[in-house]
Amino acid sequence: MSHYFTLHFASEEDAIQAVAGLNLLPLEIVDGATTELPDSIVISQAGGRLRGAARIISGVAIPGEYNPETQEEMKPPIPIPGTFVDIVLNRNILPSQLKPYRVPYGSAGHVWANSTMEEGACPPLLPRLT
Repeated sequence: MSHYFTLHFASEEDAIQAVAGLNLLPLEIVDGATTELPDSIVISQAGGRLRGAARIISGVAIPGEYNPETQEEMKPPIPIPGTFVDIVLNRNILPSQLKPYRVPYGSAGHVWANSTMEEGACPPLLPRLT
């Protein structure tokens, strides 16, 4: 059974460092050897107890409002600062170091196949990032 989580960090660097601290990211991402992040990253911890995949998502915005007849923008989209990480794990245990960053699953506007957003995920709220 799969378990889904969305995390929200102040920056992409913060997201990578938080997840990397748990050995959940490939070394080339952690040490900066790669300049482009893949859309999906397979993750695992030593010993194979925790397995899954992660997506790093930036450029998230609360959708704008448009006139249905003219498609004229009535209210512009509102960019959400920071970087989201969507994680699917084989266990329903989010490591304690990541719990402070948890937001409702699906808050970045993405969900894994065969999953549904948690209540309160859409539209996402503007966060209080520290």
